[in-house]
Amino acid sequence: MKQRQGIRMRYFKGQAAAALFSMVMMAGLLGGCNRKTPQERLEKAMSQMQQGDSLGAMLEAKEVVTKFPEDPAAIQAHMILATVYANDRRPDEALAEYQLVIDKVSQKTPLGKTALQQTLALLKSSKRFDEALKTIDTFQKKYADDEGVSLSLEVARSEVYTDSGDTTKGRELIMALDAATTEPEIHRLYRQLITRSYMLNKDYASAIKLHEDALAKEKSPEEKCVLALQIAGLYTNTEDYANTRKWLIEGTKYFEEAYKNELDVNKKVELTMQMALANDALGNLRGAREILKFLYDTQQNPQLVGAVVQRMTQSMLREGKTSETLEFLQSAAARFPQGPFAAMATQLETMQSQGDLEKRMPRDTSTLVIKFAEDAPLSPKGLEPPPAANPAISQPEGALAPPPAADNAAPAPKKDATATSDSAAK
Repeated sequence: MKQRQGIRMRYFKGQAAAALFSMVMMAGLLGGCNRKTPQERLEKAMSQMQQGDSLGAMLEAKEVVTKFPEDPAAIQAHMILATVYANDRRPDEALAEYQLVIDKVSQKTPLGKTALQQTLALLKSSKRFDEALKTIDTFQKKYADDEGVSLSLEVARSEVYTDSGDTTKGRELIMALDAATTEPEIHRLYRQLITRSYMLNKDYASAIKLHEDALAKEKSPEEKCVLALQIAGLYTNTEDYANTRKWLIEGTKYFEEAYKNELDVNKKVELTMQMALANDALGNLRGAREILKFLYDTQQNPQLVGAVVQRMTQSMLREGKTSETLEFLQSAAARFPQGPFAAMATQLETMQSQGDLEKRMPRDTSTLVIKFAEDAPLSPKGLEPPPAANPAISQPEGALAPPPAADNAAPAPKKDATATSDSAAK
């Protein structure tokens, strides 16, 4: 019996020693985890945000601001927390985090500007317009000696007025600023803001007049093209086909001139893509597809070809050309076997066989699309195949589409020989 008890005692002592050893090892491991630097935690939080793990990002960011409040990484951690709270529709908590950043960072820095911009955006989305205006007043007093900060705050003030419904007051403020500048880029920004205020009032005529006046003063073919396409985009708001087509023809003319003048091959291709997207947005699907086909036939850049194939696929499906779309994707897969085109073709076939295609990608029966399809073809002519190019095609989907607010409309492609026929002009 004593022998058995001795064996048991030795056994339990061994178990206790093993448990103690495990605890020591675990403590060491946890200690190692806790020894992560603030920057390492911040980087992990940022990575988690990018992966959509907002909870993980929030926990890591909280560790940084709690344990290392004075570390430079804490500022960025507060920004992450603010973003998480804003996305979770917790505006007060988000505003508190942004305020911590604003208190520590100057408005002369990008981070400080971003924090204030996001603060104002949250206040506007929460309909707290008076609070937004008071915030602007506070910072205008604080940075009264800094012309740049003061000017940006004045622009923000006009946007608060506009978003609160006082579009006239917001527009008049921007018009006064516009009259005081000679910078083309600033004029474009102000024109966009003025246009937005008109669009909120559905005052399309005034928005169009604003762009026509700007076009009359413009000398650059590229900028003329931008403005003409934006005017065309404004006319789409009332489905005015005659004027949409008229201004698309004007934009095409300026585009041709700019295309001929452009010497940079990458820019030339980029602008050709822009012209295709503009036609697509305006409803001229056939014209857009012809430009895209030109790019598809002449380019090898994977990123560009991928964007072209995607747009061509969307355009053909909008016209109800399912069979042609499948054939095109299959030919693209044969030409670029490393691309995603075979998978796209398979997905399309699956949707078609399951009867989901019409639901998910219905044919476009909008007025402008139908009228462009019934009218004479309108597309650039005289495009010359450039050498292989590497254009920066980074615009998000629809970025070049002429939107309700004119200045966000299809940007003018630079140099695309877009000669239009007399019959098209009619």
